[in-house]
Amino acid sequence: AVPETVLLTRKGGVKAAAVMSLEVYVSAVRSDLRVLARAPNTWRGYAAWWNLYEGWLRHRGMPRSEFNHELAREELKNLVSLLVWKYAYSTLQMLVSAVNAVVQDAGYDTLRDRELTDILKGVANHKGKTPRKKMAILPNHVREILDLKKPSDVRTAHWVRNLAVMLLGWYGFLRVMEVIGLDTCDVAITEDGLMLHIRFAKADQSKEGRFTLIQQGEDTSYCPVARLRTWMKMAGIEKRGGCTKGRTGCKECRRPKCVCDCGVCGALFRKLKWVQVCAGRLTHSDVSRGLKRFFAELERTGAVEVGTLHDVSGISMRAGGVTSAAALDIG
Repeated sequence: AVPETVLLTRKGGVKAAAVMSLEVYVSAVRSDLRVLARAPNTWRGYAAWWNLYEGWLRHRGMPRSEFNHELAREELKNLVSLLVWKYAYSTLQMLVSAVNAVVQDAGYDTLRDRELTDILKGVANHKGKTPRKKMAILPNHVREILDLKKPSDVRTAHWVRNLAVMLLGWYGFLRVMEVIGLDTCDVAITEDGLMLHIRFAKADQSKEGRFTLIQQGEDTSYCPVARLRTWMKMAGIEKRGGCTKGRTGCKECRRPKCVCDCGVCGALFRKLKWVQVCAGRLTHSDVSRGLKRFFAELERTGAVEVGTLHDVSGISMRAGGVTSAAALDIG
């Protein structure tokens, strides 16, 4: 789904320049640079929405071999009108933006016209633009979760891992993608606490990276560093020899020092199959399910109102940490 940019690697560029004319080579490099203007996740999202739209065109009888601009515009309006009952305004807006981007990249004019704009305005007026806000996990919620006893139907490894994920995201003000994107070699446990190397983030598409320090707590029951140590020891996760992080000349990320996922050390938080630790990295859904399970137990004990778990998602960790810091006037 993410287009390749082979010409921007030193080896690929030299090889291509030797067999291409100057005009063709420069044109290809310009195309590669346009690809890099969008983040890989954006390309994946565009590919998913385009596949949905293309499937709709096939269903409506539009042949794959030819592209009728006017027909494509009308079918986009039909698809938006069909999906209005299923998706929110922001989701339909993404669909239109993705299809438009792919069509314009192919050299055609935009599919947006006055009628399509009015349709989207109608969706906004009917369903509203403001997304439903998720609940912030506050300090009292964190304490109550840590004081919970593990339910009998939850395996110990799952419980320990999910606690470590929650505390790391809450204390570090981290987004879900930043937590699940951590490799084992991105973590350094020092005397002061936990030093995390956040290699990429929503606000850091150029992958400059940043370091975040999480201080060690006095009480190990509420300390994120202690909880992470417990998870790493239980899962047998540690930094291994031959780590590829920081190497020079990487063809994937093209950074001065490699910031790609480490294939040697592996992810810090991994999926579990029964009690076996898998190599697969956690997903947004895994984190959300873990948090909802905590709040399901809080509902059962009466610590929170029934139905609270439906307002909890991965963003609740960062929202709660930031909210608490603001309340304490921590800049």
